[in-house]
Amino acid sequence: MLAALRDNTRRLGFTDLYGPFTPFGEYVARRRVDGQPYDSWVRAHLRLGAQIVKVAPCSMVIAGTLAEWVRHPLG
Repeated sequence: MLAALRDNTRRLGFTDLYGPFTPFGEYVARRRVDGQPYDSWVRAHLRLGAQIVKVAPCSMVIAGTLAEWVRHPLG
């Protein structure tokens, strides 16, 4: 994933790529001076009525082998 991000950064003509090294639980807890979440995407969701319940660290884990997830061209 990082290699793809790096390559896309270069393709778009940017020289720097920044990525967070902060665990998401800490990141989502960051607040601005006004008390709102630091992250604009989190802020937008909260404004629409969402609630932060907990971090789901395995929400993006895909179980299985690559072969099990690759779609067969005939099928």
